[in-house]
Amino acid sequence: MIIFCILLVKDVEAAMSNNIEQVFLLEQVLKIVDMGRQDNKSLGKLKENISDGTFELDYVQLEVLKKKIGDIGEQYVYEREKARLEQANSEFAQKVDNTPAKDNRNGYDILSYTENGTPIYIEVKSTMGDLETPFYITANEKKTAEQIREGGGIYQIHRVYHVGKDIDVFVYEDDSLFVYDDVLYCVSTKKEDK
Repeated sequence: MIIFCILLVKDVEAAMSNNIEQVFLLEQVLKIVDMGRQDNKSLGKLKENISDGTFELDYVQLEVLKKKIGDIGEQYVYEREKARLEQANSEFAQKVDNTPAKDNRNGYDILSYTENGTPIYIEVKSTMGDLETPFYITANEKKTAEQIREGGGIYQIHRVYHVGKDIDVFVYEDDSLFVYDDVLYCVSTKKEDK
């Protein structure tokens, strides 16, 4: 588990400006993955390994942590949406649905509503970093957003940030503030002509 935590810190090291921020991030990782049982000696050794670069990468554990951060963000938005509608005394508070997150083919994570029942399709993007931390969006999520908006619907991206500290969220109603960079391609081999 410790190796995994080191990996996450190394993964975001490019976004960190100094060692103090790395240590802060590490402490947040330890909290999120329930590493509170680790004694101060282990934490000190972990910080030392980060500083001198002697650590191993564990990609499986990295994905586990990313999933946990994502799950925390989705749960936060789900509860927030229900509370928003309950505060407005809307009958739609009980209809907020987080099951779309279980199938990434949907292109969104949560189905919520306005106070009067207009559907809101929500994609949640979570980070331990700040609001400006870049995030990834799949081609399917982008396509789903475009289709819903073109049909007059509401598609929002809820950017959950500071997971593990003072969690907060910013809601993007449209993508006019986004800059998209092509960073991932699906590659397959060519079939031979026979």
